[in-house]
Amino acid sequence: MYERYCRLRDSLGLRDADVAKGTNITKSTFSEWKQGKSLPNADKLLRISGFLNTTVEYLMTGKEPSLSDKILKNPEVLELSEELVKNSALRKLVLLEKDLSEEDIAAVRVMVAALIKKRS
Repeated sequence: MYERYCRLRDSLGLRDADVAKGTNITKSTFSEWKQGKSLPNADKLLRISGFLNTTVEYLMTGKEPSLSDKILKNPEVLELSEELVKNSALRKLVLLEKDLSEEDIAAVRVMVAALIKKRS
């Protein structure tokens, strides 16, 4: 498990000290983990996985979460999904937008910004 953590940490250009500071976990905890003297508890695994933008499952097993798992655990995606379910006009707009070119999407954004400004 520590090896997976190290690969992920290194890929982000971080050191144990950076992760310790970002998670408020002591450097000695990482040292003990490295030496095999202990394993981080659930709370620490959650903090580490959150800081490294991964999952506890990945740290524990090396198994990458599926796209649906990532979506279901992303609060912003869940909030947007709920809004799309409730708001049929917004849902129609999103469905229409997927067929537009980048230039058309930019034009729509300009129009929406103008409408918002007009209301203010």
